[in-house]
Amino acid sequence: LLVQAGAWLAFRTGLSLRWLNGREVYQALAEARRPSPARVVVFGDSVGRQLYAPQGKMRDDIRVLCSTAAISLAGQYRVMLEAARAGTLRGTEVVLICHPVSFEHDLQDQFTYQYFIKPFWIPANRDWLSPAVLARVRQVPWHTAVHLPSIRYGNWNPDWTAPSVQLGVRTTNYIHDLAADYLRRIADLAKREGCPLRIAAPPINQTWADEFYDPDRFQAEIDELGLQEVFGPYAREVPVRPPDWFIPGDIIHFRAARLQEMGSDPLGLLRPQR
Repeated sequence: LLVQAGAWLAFRTGLSLRWLNGREVYQALAEARRPSPARVVVFGDSVGRQLYAPQGKMRDDIRVLCSTAAISLAGQYRVMLEAARAGTLRGTEVVLICHPVSFEHDLQDQFTYQYFIKPFWIPANRDWLSPAVLARVRQVPWHTAVHLPSIRYGNWNPDWTAPSVQLGVRTTNYIHDLAADYLRRIADLAKREGCPLRIAAPPINQTWADEFYDPDRFQAEIDELGLQEVFGPYAREVPVRPPDWFIPGDIIHFRAARLQEMGSDPLGLLRPQR
């Protein structure tokens, strides 16, 4: 009992966040509740966070609720729901910043336990967990152990890798079934809150794009899923940049020098939209 109480207290005081993997998820949830004068609210993956909150520095002109692709679009929806419940979403413009690969995350990889199950697998969240999410969580060993504070607020993970035959009917495409479901939920929540919604694409690596990104195929999936209104021109407006823009060995995140060159609003979120 003392171990569990100590783990809970270390988290509540912020001490354990210093070394906790996935702390950006908890920070996004906390930031979602904070009153802010910002009229633009940004959700999304670690690329969005790198572009708009480098070193985790928050700002007042744009509310940055980005965390990581590992929480999937289900996790992004939960962060958005936190802002809606706190009354901090209404009257803003909602922007979802996602690298194209982020729509493939569907809670069936080695990051699921630390980044999704630990922060979100609590009884109060059951009302927004779809059958697909429940099925994915329940296939992960020791998923119920996160009810112990020493597990939930630590970095221990079970020895588990994604199953060779994954759940879902869309597991080899750009937009997996779980992402499509929660994109619709995100769009519905934005409408209920009276918030315009758009998806913005960060620059992607030319090397990765040449091998993996086909804008026509991506658009065909958008059309097949009926998500044209949600995505808008996303598929064909993904900017491509040379490999030297990116950290060596990391095809997704940017070099510090390039971040400085792009400035404080690299995707032009504060510019009036056409």
